[in-house]
Amino acid sequence: MKKIIIVLTVAALSTILFAGDVSEMKQRVYNKAKESAEKGNASGQFALGGMSYHGMMIKKNYLEAAQWYKKAAEQGHMKAQFNLGYMYFDGRGVKKDHDEALVWFLKASKQGDAKSEMYAGLIYDEKKDYKNAFKWYSQIVDQTYPKAQYRVWIMYRDGQGTKKDLKKAIYYLKKSASQSYPEAQYDLGNLYLSGNGIEKDAVEGTRWLKLAHKNGYTK
Repeated sequence: MKKIIIVLTVAALSTILFAGDVSEMKQRVYNKAKESAEKGNASGQFALGGMSYHGMMIKKNYLEAAQWYKKAAEQGHMKAQFNLGYMYFDGRGVKKDHDEALVWFLKASKQGDAKSEMYAGLIYDEKKDYKNAFKWYSQIVDQTYPKAQYRVWIMYRDGQGTKKDLKKAIYYLKKSASQSYPEAQYDLGNLYLSGNGIEKDAVEGTRWLKLAHKNGYTK
């Protein structure tokens, strides 16, 4: 999505510099995207969906965004598949439906979309299908997804969807905490205070607990 927006923004700025007519420029950009979309071009449909979703060039309209994203997604456009899945996940422009969201996240995941793998894990997690949740989290757990790392810490710790392994659990807890994920920082602080699976260290434990609350942990 960001790539399309950046391209359109650069084109817009260039037109403004030479034409000096913002409204005319917006209309031309929109018309070009619409013409491409109506001809069945997936990239054009994706672009038009983004315009509707973000209110670029046209009035924000989640329903139209979902419709254009779906057209692109059905043609295999990976980012459109993720965006459509997210709209079903969040209930924007369509009725919230996590089963339908999962369909599109899985399609995008098969094309290597890391965000879709994350959300697929979340949906399987909420269904308590821990085996599949762990599978999808594991695809991205070594990337910068602290929520997935936090869930993997719990899954290794408790044996959810995988065998218990406290050493691996703590490894991913630390990775999540180091990215300022407050729940991970809180759990890590308590581990240091208790010395459960890690060398006891009251100073380090207190430091992580303070960071957790600083970053919004409220429980």
